[in-house]
Amino acid sequence: MRKVFESPRGAFALERHDARDHRSLQAWDAADEYLLTEVEAEAPLLVVNDAYGALSAAFAEFRPCLLTDSFRTVRTTARNLALNGIPGESVRILTPFDTPEELFSLCLVKIPKSLSLLDFELARIRGFLASGARIVGAGMTRDIHTSTVNIFETRLGPAVTSPARKKARLVLSRPEATDNPHSPATEVPRPKKTHDPETGLSFAVYGGVFSREGIDRGTRFLLANLPGGEPRRIVDLGCGSGVIGLAAALRYPSAELSLTDESFLAVESSRETFRLNGLSARARFLWGDGLEAFDPDSADLILCNPPFHENRAVSLSPAFGMFADARRVLRRGGELRLVANNHLGYEKILSRIFPNSAIILKSARYALFSCRKE
Repeated sequence: MRKVFESPRGAFALERHDARDHRSLQAWDAADEYLLTEVEAEAPLLVVNDAYGALSAAFAEFRPCLLTDSFRTVRTTARNLALNGIPGESVRILTPFDTPEELFSLCLVKIPKSLSLLDFELARIRGFLASGARIVGAGMTRDIHTSTVNIFETRLGPAVTSPARKKARLVLSRPEATDNPHSPATEVPRPKKTHDPETGLSFAVYGGVFSREGIDRGTRFLLANLPGGEPRRIVDLGCGSGVIGLAAALRYPSAELSLTDESFLAVESSRETFRLNGLSARARFLWGDGLEAFDPDSADLILCNPPFHENRAVSLSPAFGMFADARRVLRRGGELRLVANNHLGYEKILSRIFPNSAIILKSARYALFSCRKE
């Protein structure tokens, strides 16, 4: 649903990609308002984690680089720029592994709720900053703690917080100036590697990727109940660390596997997981929104532990899109097998898309669904 953001830099029509769930939600927050009120922008400008493009649109005249992990952010930002008549080339996109050509004198960071993602991003952008650059973090007070400030100080240098305003706060940092005109090292921080003794699986996870501390209980429920048979083409949809795809590669040694996620760091985590297990040649890895890059009738089995949050809001929109995509991509007789929390009520959603969907197993917390394309 489109709403108008009355900002200190003008009015902008903005949409969220999860508007079907929460018509009251808007594509900006009080942290965006606070930042736009307090910061005088300058070029070259780097913007990090601008989820819906509010900051990108407001500062478009400075041709900012937007560093994002989210494919949906790329899409939504492009759509919101177009809604406001702003040329798409006004905002340049950087993935977490990209290195820009220039150094930035100002960096604006929307603070994510994941500290591990913040740590990854600040470690990464340190090498993108010009001598004497300013860094301004902005977030809601619930997401800014002593540990948040500590990450800024560890990765960038001395940091202070602003007074709270409308439950938002700024974190201000300026790394120590240097006479060296060249940027510091810009290597990509390494992922965390974990071995799970219960499943025997080893996997790698970059900052911000789901279930970074270990295999979550829903995924364990799915892994313990993979379908029989010998599917030829399998998709791990919303792959995260790639542990579901890895289990499928071991369970179905003749199958072709594809792993996809809208999180760039999730896709790279999956790639690293397969490399760690010597199985890189068995799979392809795709950064994208759902299954849009897949041909119709091209998969025999789709495995999924779908997300149900969009930032902090409970949202079924991503899962709904995944399920509709799955029906298009499955061959006749193919199966979508997924695990979900009982309280989400996926039965109604799935029955509209797959009339013969069924819960085949249930625990106190999770339901295991089998959805076949007839």
